[in-house]
Amino acid sequence: MREALAESGFRFSDGTGGDRLYATRRRFVIDGGDHSIDLLVGFALRSTHEVVPLPTRVTGSWRELPLADPVVWERAYVLLGRPGKAAVLRQWLNDKPRREPMSHMDLLL
Repeated sequence: MREALAESGFRFSDGTGGDRLYATRRRFVIDGGDHSIDLLVGFALRSTHEVVPLPTRVTGSWRELPLADPVVWERAYVLLGRPGKAAVLRQWLNDKPRREPMSHMDLLL
């Protein structure tokens, strides 16, 4: 992954480890200019009693980067203790009619 990011011209750092909450195999932090993007390989979080794997299901893309399923991220935000972001995704998932696949990104960035 490191080589692919470098070859694509992304500025990034390795943010793996050092956090008791994350059980992710590898975390790369991509410099997005006015914000950063986490690229998570083998995404998992630790809850009180277990490691919770959060599967990769690509449902769209942003600037040619694949984005994970908002359902998975709603659960992740709950586990991360970020109820506001979880609520935004939950509302977006419940809204009818369905929006464009990644229109929720504007709400989260």
